[in-house]
Amino acid sequence: SALIDLTLSIGELKLESSREPGSFAMAINFRQLQVFRAVAKARSFTRASQALFISQSTVSQHIHELEEMLHVKLFERTRRSVNLTSAGENLLRHGNQIFELLDQAENAVHT
Repeated sequence: SALIDLTLSIGELKLESSREPGSFAMAINFRQLQVFRAVAKARSFTRASQALFISQSTVSQHIHELEEMLHVKLFERTRRSVNLTSAGENLLRHGNQIFELLDQAENAVHT
């Protein structure tokens, strides 16, 4: 499995991985991850856009950028539904953990 280092700064998540010989670096911003999570939950680009109060084209753009950056397909799209691929399931699991850690950090500074 890949070694992943997380560096958090305001508004950006940087993942560095050494999955293959050499390494690659990518920057996923929190908004992209939030949009990804909304699509996964709603199983629809349209419903995710409505929940986030942004256009469907903006949702599509964020997902396209993530897929291009990660070199994987995150969703299987049909005319009626959107389903996570195994790569999408992995990203969702880690994305949920990241947002949980952010919630814990916010709570910790107030105690």
